[in-house]
Amino acid sequence: VRAAAGSAIPLISAVGHETDTTLIDFVSDLRAPTPTAAAEKAVPVRAELIAALVELGARLVGCMMRGMEDRRRHLDQTFRALPNPRRVIEDCTRRLDERAERLDRSLPALVERRRIELDRLTTRLDHAVKTMRAAEQAGQERGRLQLDQAGRRLAAAMPRLLGDRANHLDGSGKLLESFSYRKVLERGYAVIRDERGHPVISAAAAKPGSGLTVEFGDGTIQAVVRSGAVAPAGGAPVKPRKPPPPPDGRQGSLL
Repeated sequence: VRAAAGSAIPLISAVGHETDTTLIDFVSDLRAPTPTAAAEKAVPVRAELIAALVELGARLVGCMMRGMEDRRRHLDQTFRALPNPRRVIEDCTRRLDERAERLDRSLPALVERRRIELDRLTTRLDHAVKTMRAAEQAGQERGRLQLDQAGRRLAAAMPRLLGDRANHLDGSGKLLESFSYRKVLERGYAVIRDERGHPVISAAAAKPGSGLTVEFGDGTIQAVVRSGAVAPAGGAPVKPRKPPPPPDGRQGSLL
């Protein structure tokens, strides 16, 4: 049984006139009841093959004829369902003529409506332009009147404003002049400056031999520091020491 199952050659089991099923029947490629039947299955009769081929050919021709008949019938139905081309063209021509006639009738009316609308818009535009021009002229007139009024007010207020500013400037000048150190000099005081023009505010700053400029209320003079001393804090000023008198050339007393 294993050898029959593994055989590469096709097997036909034909034990013959046995009512029981043998094991080889399960592994064979074809089963026949008798060896004669096995031979007929392995090698069919030529006449039977020809008859089978003729039958298949007839069936094929019949199938083809039925298919062609179905296609013809479907084509006839489709042709009957399609409209007449001449009728379709006539319908399209009639609709085109109707559209052209309607266009011929409606085009002048459309142009007339557009002309009336344009005239109405032109009238509105002219009215708007006139209104704008009138408003512009009125605005210019108001601006001119306001400018004239402002000019008159400015002309009237300018002298008073200039007078007020002049009085304020004079007052400020007098106040500034009252704070000037020259007023102090006119009361008998003086300002002392060194050779570089810096004020000398203490005796220690005046070096002996240095030049000074003394400014009074009515003018200035030049001076030179001869000698001097600084007074101690809280005390009386120290008097400068007098230089010794020069020798007179006379011989002194021997006693």
